[in-house]
Amino acid sequence: MKKKLLIGVGLGLLALNGSVLAQDQGRTLTESIEKVQAKAQRLDSNGDGWLTPDETAKGRKTLGFLYDKIEARVDLNGDGQISVDEYVSSQVDALRHADLNGDGWISENEGRAQKRRLIGELLRQP
Repeated sequence: MKKKLLIGVGLGLLALNGSVLAQDQGRTLTESIEKVQAKAQRLDSNGDGWLTPDETAKGRKTLGFLYDKIEARVDLNGDGQISVDEYVSSQVDALRHADLNGDGWISENEGRAQKRRLIGELLRQP
């Protein structure tokens, strides 16, 4: 069965992430990463290490046409399946890129800038 992903972490928009970034403004990068890891474990409700279509249905509904574009970016090895590790890795990467000044915090301005950048990239993808 092809496994699917939710990046809506609400990084959701990653991740990729816009909603993760919105929720993480004002938190340390470490706190945000811990939150992403906990969210991934909650999403993987059957504990098999993969994010299935049932487990990511809310993300598909929330993100609409952007879901497939985000899913392709999160499938790091291109096998058509999203593992919990791929999900966490893509979200953490988005959070690290959001910390523009490298101070270990995602400020409101940094979060907004990252959301705009990611959404722009997704909308420009064919």
